[in-house]
Amino acid sequence: MKIENQIIPTPTQQLTLRSQQNYPVAATCATSRMASPLPSDNERATPEMVCQFKLLNAAFNFPPKPCDSERGHRSLPCIHTTTIPDGWPTNAPVSQVMDSKFYAGLECESLFFMFYYEEGSLAQVLAAKALKAKIWRYHKQLRTWFQRLETPKVINTEFERGNYRYWDFISWSEKIRNDFTFEYRYLENVELSGEFGR
Repeated sequence: MKIENQIIPTPTQQLTLRSQQNYPVAATCATSRMASPLPSDNERATPEMVCQFKLLNAAFNFPPKPCDSERGHRSLPCIHTTTIPDGWPTNAPVSQVMDSKFYAGLECESLFFMFYYEEGSLAQVLAAKALKAKIWRYHKQLRTWFQRLETPKVINTEFERGNYRYWDFISWSEKIRNDFTFEYRYLENVELSGEFGR
């Protein structure tokens, strides 16, 4: 490589030259274990080369660790800047939220939200129980809730075929599916426990 009309050997050429002069490889760079990209004593180093040398040393001495790729957990401190007016609740009404009667009074959209976004929680179980009480049926393969619009046209021991209303969780809306075959093997029919702690 040429810089300011001077020929500067590459790091590999520097190693070769130094090994021919019987210098140990470890002595090529006093500050690290890697070969120095700086020119030899009779050549001038440009500021760009010095900067690159420092960056290479930093990268060599501090390699990335597996934890560097993990997402950091942000925790925001709870800072109360205002006072809560008298009569307002200061604690979550846990007993009310854990009651199946509370879920029975909610709109279907709220129940779908709890079912799809509270996975693995008691809220998901209670929402599913409330949806089943409102005659919605869960299709395990499609992961979608269906409700009959009318009596199915065909009913046998393996499936039923008819017109259904279903909740599309991708577009977050209720849609109609005509002439749909609901196979009973995909029907979720697990008996759900009732209240918290049972």
